[in-house]
Amino acid sequence: MRIWRAVLILFFTLLVRDSFLTALVPGWRPELLLLITLLYGIRWGQKKGALLGAIAGGIEDLFLGRYLGLHLFGYLLAGVAAGWTGRRFFRENPLILIGLVFALTLVHQAFMYLLLSSFGFPASPVKLLTRVAWPLAFSNAVFAPFLYQPVAAIPLERKVSINI
Repeated sequence: MRIWRAVLILFFTLLVRDSFLTALVPGWRPELLLLITLLYGIRWGQKKGALLGAIAGGIEDLFLGRYLGLHLFGYLLAGVAAGWTGRRFFRENPLILIGLVFALTLVHQAFMYLLLSSFGFPASPVKLLTRVAWPLAFSNAVFAPFLYQPVAAIPLERKVSINI
């Protein structure tokens, strides 16, 4: 597996998100690691989505996380859910892709809220939904059609096998 290439791509994405995109529009920070995890899972399935999600969540936990393993688990499950939905819907249609990313981002944010509330994090679900989840789902859905093909090209295997 070419794990190091995926780690470098995800680390670079984290740097771009936290430096360039945050400075571009103040107060807005898109969740590019989650978007990459969702798009990769939609394209390549549950196992590879879970693997990339675990790597992305681990990177996020190491650099930004207060609770180690929280993002790793959340992104891993987001990759599995994205792989599951990607197999059941026509993912090449941009409108379906936008809807899948929007819905999966909302589900991921709800799951993260449940995890954080189990650790005693004080947050109102209404505020989380209106101030975090909806804007994040909207921004991920806007970027999804533009990033789908580049994200689908991230290699995680040495050999490419063609099954005919």
